[in-house]
Amino acid sequence: MAQLADAYLAARAADDAAAPQSVDRAALELQLVALCARGHAAYPAIALEDAVFAAHLGRCGAAVGAPASEIHAEDLFLCCAGLLGDEGAVRTLRASARPVLVGYLHRIDPSPSFIDEVEQRVWDSALVGSVDAPAKLTTYAGKGPLAGWLGIVAQRIGLTIRRQEASEQRAVKGAGSEADLVASDPELSFIKGHLRGPFRRAIAQALESLDDRERMVYRMHIVDGLSLERIGKSYGVAQSTVSRWMATARDSIAAEAQRLLREELHASADDYESMSRLLVSQLDLSVSRLFRKPS
Repeated sequence: MAQLADAYLAARAADDAAAPQSVDRAALELQLVALCARGHAAYPAIALEDAVFAAHLGRCGAAVGAPASEIHAEDLFLCCAGLLGDEGAVRTLRASARPVLVGYLHRIDPSPSFIDEVEQRVWDSALVGSVDAPAKLTTYAGKGPLAGWLGIVAQRIGLTIRRQEASEQRAVKGAGSEADLVASDPELSFIKGHLRGPFRRAIAQALESLDDRERMVYRMHIVDGLSLERIGKSYGVAQSTVSRWMATARDSIAAEAQRLLREELHASADDYESMSRLLVSQLDLSVSRLFRKPS
């Protein structure tokens, strides 16, 4: 009986609408038996049922029919056991991957504290996941070495941490500039203290006037800290094009927010000039705060 093939195909069909409808079950069974044998040989201390491993291969989309040299069965076996909570498998995963993770992260920040923080996030993401995302190891299909795959995951997490820190530093610097500006101008101090609510509402409404691309580009640059060059690569356009998008977005937000403020406050020409000056000078900081505000 093709028990392993049945387990593999059932799991594959549940996760893949394009799962094969007609297969040679006998040949598939032999392939799965061989993959299970490789896993047990590599990790004899790990107790993992063959049918469970076969189902895991189906769920992750492993290319079982590919040549043996093209599928990392041993890594897949270790992943399956680790995802099931096998303590020995988890220890082995962490120990074997750590040198590679350190190598990837050393290029970003070699400090032990940074590496430890990223490593913890990697394993939380890889083995546990979150409400919004399953454990990342469920998507590892054995097409390349597991350590390298995890190294890329670590690198992405490390870069994200650095971008967030850079964004926070810009916000702090912006807040300091805002404080200096207000402190040096009593009129602006009065406006900021008494019109915070209308300012925030006007900018929030003005943001809604942007199209999806303008809003995304603004967020990527102001909040995530991505350079205009990198944003351009993600959209397949030149840096100068992204710069124009940003300028257009800023002008649109400022103009719409100024219109809304004028309508709401019925300010005199002189008062409106002061309000507009404060709004424009602090536009990026205000937008960054709104983007970061929990929805």
